[in-house]
Amino acid sequence: MNNSRAGRYLIVAALVAAFTFLVYLPTLQNDFVNYDDDYYIYNNLHIRLIDITFFKWAFGGIYAKNWHPLTWLSHAVDYSVWGPNPLGHHLTSIVIHALNTLLVVLLAIQLLAVVKSRQRAGEQGGTGLSEATIVTTGAVAGLLFGLHPIHVESVAWASERKDLLCAFFFLLSLLAYIKYARFITAEKNVTKPISWLSDKHYLLSLGFFVLALLSKSMAVTLPLVLLIVDWYPMGRVRKDTLKRIVMEKVVFFVFAINAGIITILSQGSQYAIQSSLEYPMTTRLLVGLNSIIAYMSKMIWPVDLSPFYPYPSHVSLWSFDYMVPLLLVIIITIACTTILKRQRVWLAAWMYFLVTLSPVLGIIQVGGQAMADRYAYLPSISLFLLAALGVAVSVEKISAFIRLKSKVVKVVSIVILSIPLVCMSYLTVKQIHVWQNSFSFWNQVVHFISLKDDAYYKNSFIGYFGRGLIYAEQNRLEEAINDNQKALRMNPNFVLAPCNLAMIYERQNKLDEAIGEYKRALKINPILIPAHYGLALIYAKKNNTKDAMDEFEAVLRINPKHVHAHFDLGTIYEKMNKLKEAMNEYQTVLTIDPDFVPARNSLARIQNDLHQKNADTTTEVVPSFR
Repeated sequence: MNNSRAGRYLIVAALVAAFTFLVYLPTLQNDFVNYDDDYYIYNNLHIRLIDITFFKWAFGGIYAKNWHPLTWLSHAVDYSVWGPNPLGHHLTSIVIHALNTLLVVLLAIQLLAVVKSRQRAGEQGGTGLSEATIVTTGAVAGLLFGLHPIHVESVAWASERKDLLCAFFFLLSLLAYIKYARFITAEKNVTKPISWLSDKHYLLSLGFFVLALLSKSMAVTLPLVLLIVDWYPMGRVRKDTLKRIVMEKVVFFVFAINAGIITILSQGSQYAIQSSLEYPMTTRLLVGLNSIIAYMSKMIWPVDLSPFYPYPSHVSLWSFDYMVPLLLVIIITIACTTILKRQRVWLAAWMYFLVTLSPVLGIIQVGGQAMADRYAYLPSISLFLLAALGVAVSVEKISAFIRLKSKVVKVVSIVILSIPLVCMSYLTVKQIHVWQNSFSFWNQVVHFISLKDDAYYKNSFIGYFGRGLIYAEQNRLEEAINDNQKALRMNPNFVLAPCNLAMIYERQNKLDEAIGEYKRALKINPILIPAHYGLALIYAKKNNTKDAMDEFEAVLRINPKHVHAHFDLGTIYEKMNKLKEAMNEYQTVLTIDPDFVPARNSLARIQNDLHQKNADTTTEVVPSFR
């Protein structure tokens, strides 16, 4: 590829990326949301300072059920520049997404350039691509990737930085590998035992792959993607080269397997992985097949997107909702392998889509969602590339047609081709507003849930509970009560809902109702610390000292290092004038947390009072000289 042509490709890619950046600018007005952003960013003390302690934490431990040190470094750098201001964090995400869009354009062009070169060489697999078709395909693929509403979640959700970083290095690795594979394929002696470990493009591809894994473990599928690329469009998969092709991927697979093991251990260590009793394997397979078609349908018709898709309650092979997706997956697979056998691009695109989507289809179920828009970020590329290729071929045919027609036809054609782009940009901006704040986030989840009946989803109560939290923060207490009560009706064993109701009732000074809700929570979970602690505070407020002390002690039996329970118990002892017991509790607090200032002040006050009493009761004996 000559420099002038590469320069043109880069200009096209940069223009598409710049347009994507502009469309996403409304994200800068968004706040953080209370869905992981608290753990990841604004309440995460670990990212406040980049030092040796930070690197030990980022690389050496599991936090928020994940191990992705490069993502933590990204958030830490943002925090060092912007602090807790969400604008800066969103700006970084928009920039990375724009760069990813640029890389998608270049990737599409590189892949089609390989197809064209093979067609020129007279090999099978060529499709007679023109230069204009290649550039148009790259631009349209980039626009679809950059502007499609299904990708808003990955960009507008600050905590999903891992998705953007992973994709960035994934795409760089794939581009570097294509350069390596093209060079190797161009050699006359392709079977010559040359060490690929000495090739700079191979090493770059491997290095970027490692960085992708350090950002998010979803990159584990890259070795399989490289094998797909070897088969088509590279055409490297032959009997005489098969051994070399597999050996090239060994190091990639080693890193991928290690990353997969770490992910399973990190998710399992914090109980994110669901049991086979809760989610049977047959259920997971059917929901996974349903998700494949659901992702495709949302790419074609992106409406009713949700930040959270609850897991369905009733899953059966014989129901319409699951029989049809199963049949569609089978039909598409058969079509790609038989009817469309001569056009390998269809099967290659379908395999890429399935392979990159496979880690998040729920075979190993993590969390309570059935699917997520963010999971389509990388897999969507192949389907967008197919769609872009269809558009480019159509444009070429239309261009040939309108050369013989009037200027009016040309204008009409341009307008018609621009309509989908405008509509997609509008839907993307609209979806960005869903992530404007925590209320808009949970309101959209509730809207999505309301499209079905309450019993359709296993965990639809989460949406109402989440919105109830925001209502309570906004002091819209009656609405908060309604949402929490609805969550409790949907799932009577959801222990957080009565706790939240109790806190709301306490704010309304309905202490007896609050006590009733805390007791309901303790019937569900007798060792729930927030319920015991909340009860203790209410009893203390009602001057029911004995019951308050009993509840504080219950907290300490469950967690002996609960500093607030120790401190509050010390306060009660102090009011009862049991100063020795009070001092013991305050000293225990300071042993656990030396920086707990209220305990230090209370302890100093008691010691000062005791010292003053001793001074008042001591009389000085003056010697007499008479």
